[in-house]
Amino acid sequence: MLEKNMKKLNKKGFTLVELIVVIAIIAILAAILIPTMIGYVTRSHVAGANSTAGKMRDNISYFMTQAGADGYGM
Repeated sequence: MLEKNMKKLNKKGFTLVELIVVIAIIAILAAILIPTMIGYVTRSHVAGANSTAGKMRDNISYFMTQAGADGYGM
């Protein structure tokens, strides 16, 4: 009876092999996900720049229209 209780007490935690397997799985997932995430970030930066350029184009067009209508032709 005492031996069974001692075995249960000594059976806490994970083995080194289990920890290495989990770390390896996490490393594989990170190796797959990091390039994908970098691609998403790059695309979002390009989309933001395109949006800003479109707003600038619209504002310049509006300014040019107003300048022409007010007699300040260029």
